[in-house]
Amino acid sequence: MEIWDAYDKNSNKLGFDIIRGQKREADVYHLVVEALIRHEDGDYLLVQRAHDKEVFPSVFESSAGGSVLKGEDVDQAIRREVFEETGIDRINSIEQINRQVLSDRRTIFYTYVIETDFSKDQLVLDPEETIDYRWISKEEYISYTKSDENIPYQIERLTTYISQII
Repeated sequence: MEIWDAYDKNSNKLGFDIIRGQKREADVYHLVVEALIRHEDGDYLLVQRAHDKEVFPSVFESSAGGSVLKGEDVDQAIRREVFEETGIDRINSIEQINRQVLSDRRTIFYTYVIETDFSKDQLVLDPEETIDYRWISKEEYISYTKSDENIPYQIERLTTYISQII
């Protein structure tokens, strides 16, 4: 059972908990974090979602992330999620590049770009989340973002960042 802190649409804590899957009021939100991971050499990480994922199974995505758990802040959550999904425990820099409120899903997404010098061949994947990975160059990443092989709403949240690296 996953427990989250409840928030309003301005990311203010409301003082009670939400249980994942529990019905909630329209003005009660939870936080989600995601990170695009860039190696210090300029390559970007794509991870392949597990085959049994409910949404976009087996698709390579350009983020690691998930829900912010009860008692965590977004910084703690993104570091935990990156470690759980990739094994990366060395983050050289972390920059928030987007905050998006999805009223229909009552979710607030915090999107980051993380730079690491973690050994590219030492990733440790969580088989319930990710089953494969590949590092790609900036040019390959830009092509990936324009293809039909990505998760469109993730790319939308990264649009401003992507336009800066082109």
